[in-house]
Amino acid sequence: VGCEWALSEWGACFWRAPTDNDNAGDSATAAYNEGGSDSICAQWLKAGLDHITLCSVVLRSAEFTCPTLAAPQSPCHLISNPPAHGVQERGRVLVLGPSGCTADLVVSFLYCTGTGLRLVLHAKFSVCSDGNVEIENRWDTRALEGRVASLARVGLRLRMERNRVANQSAVKPHPTISYRGRGPYENYPDRKSGSPFGSYELPLEDFSHGYVRPQENGNRCDCEDLLVSVPRGRLKLSAAQSFNFSAHTYSLESLSSASHQHFIKHQADSVFLHIDAQVMGVGGDDSWSGFTVLPPYRVLPGIHRLKLSAKLFPHPEDEAPA
Repeated sequence: VGCEWALSEWGACFWRAPTDNDNAGDSATAAYNEGGSDSICAQWLKAGLDHITLCSVVLRSAEFTCPTLAAPQSPCHLISNPPAHGVQERGRVLVLGPSGCTADLVVSFLYCTGTGLRLVLHAKFSVCSDGNVEIENRWDTRALEGRVASLARVGLRLRMERNRVANQSAVKPHPTISYRGRGPYENYPDRKSGSPFGSYELPLEDFSHGYVRPQENGNRCDCEDLLVSVPRGRLKLSAAQSFNFSAHTYSLESLSSASHQHFIKHQADSVFLHIDAQVMGVGGDDSWSGFTVLPPYRVLPGIHRLKLSAKLFPHPEDEAPA
């Protein structure tokens, strides 16, 4: 974005930093675990959801459509002939020259959990010449059936990172996020009736809640769109169906491993985003009898979908005057 900010990470995510309730044991979940009662967090750990790795990426189809072409062609072919159709390759992103052109890529991402289970994200990317990207996501988590009573989340993790460039602005970044959804404070599927739906704008730091013991925090439910504004750039995300999101100055790994707030590693030049099709509730009808998240607020293993529209573009204040 403006040669200074970029999406440096993108991928599937099924884990959250366990809450106090996630760690509570309950004999009612014994059917999912050998050896008796267990917490929902222990089920996630047993399935290896805290350490998933990208095992393979398969490009299933690729098609380039342009009004100036008689028929769709392979974008891979056009990349090798940029003068003919104005297509260039910049790292991992296709930049399409002629107005109205679109590249459709269907990609399957295979993730392996720490215990060898296989989870799949199928994604169709429709990259338009105006910079807009439509992403149809389909997560297949059926490998977890009978192993976990609920997933923590099903979604994407993204990282907006400030590039190290020669002409980098000396101004310290102060990202802000505006969104339409429930707020202004954190809310979860089973804890959202007190959070009215509306339009909100907050600095990035205000999307985190510092619990005494570091844990999952900052989710916003029933969102329609969001706009991340950073110096010299903006990222807009929207969806036809509601989604959940959270945003932090630290990574999920840092939050999960920290025993106290001062151990969390904040990164001023990064925005860590989670965009989720579904997140599990926090439970808490009581805090001693184990897994108390009610069935309507659980995320069952299966097929989950979310279609997103994404666009990176310069901040209006940084554009050159006409």
